Amino acid sequence: MKIKKAITLFMTLLLVTLTPMIALGSGTSSEFIVSSSETRNAISATIEDIDALVEERNQAYLNGDYEEVANLTAELRSNGMSTISLAELNTLTGNENTFSSRSGTVFETVYSTYITAGKSYDIMRVYATPTTGSDLYMTGVTAVKNSVSALANAMKFIGITAEAAIGLASDSIGVVQTVYGALQSYINAFSPTTTVTNISSSYTWNVGETCVFVYVKSTTGEWVMGAQYSKATASVTVVTPTLEYGTNGAIASAITKYYSGSATPTNYNDTAKAVNAFLGADLYDDARITRIVINGIEGKTVETVNLVNPDFPGMIN
Repeated sequence: MKIKKAITLFMTLLLVTLTPMIALGSGTSSEFIVSSSETRNAISATIEDIDALVEERNQAYLNGDYEEVANLTAELRSNGMSTISLAELNTLTGNENTFSSRSGTVFETVYSTYITAGKSYDIMRVYATPTTGSDLYMTGVTAVKNSVSALANAMKFIGITAEAAIGLASDSIGVVQTVYGALQSYINAFSPTTTVTNISSSYTWNVGETCVFVYVKSTTGEWVMGAQYSKATASVTVVTPTLEYGTNGAIASAITKYYSGSATPTNYNDTAKAVNAFLGADLYDDARITRIVINGIEGKTVETVNLVNPDFPGMIN
């Protein structure tokens, strides 16, 4: 009788111990960054942490804050990100990266281990981020002037929108402002019903595209691409030197407004999408920002920035 009770107690404890393992094998997924594809030492950062730091660094670059760029790069290095050349990447992935690339694009890798349905997959992410001279960095200056008079709260001043293949997960770039909304805090006796008769503004814009290529290691040791992602970081500086309104009201000096932010598509940098595509001998490429549209005075087009959305790293010039 005592032996029977002991066996029952042992089986109960064994079942309790195995339950989390059974749950993990039945659908729970997890991922952790490792120091390299060889050492596999775990790092405390997550992929979300890496993405946030990359976005901060891109914004710092667009702002010209190169000291902050260096600080964020150092933090990324401590969290497992390393630089890689196209030649090195070509050795790892085959001959798909044979195109030449200018030095303006920075290529960096992050390795991780992804566990799902009781199976483990080695993952290599290749981040492509811009500096000047890269196709991933776009900039320009456009001047816009009004054509007809209008009320200050009815005349558009700026509009920035992001477009994506399957929708946006977040869009801090998005902004719509009227002349009144943008400038009212700078001008005395300026009301929503003030008639603006003459206004001109200069829009200096820059857009940086970040691309992530997610590779999965096959059973034969080859790195096979499972997904392609892209997001955008942008800034727009608007200088308004001319504004006439009402009964000869005018500004005597330029007013400067600054807008910045990022746009992230739904499912951006999703590992499950990459692994599922890999297992189905397919490629997931729906999570991309395709363009940034910037409008100015009266909704006139300042610039439509079409992003590169490259199919593989070697396509980036």
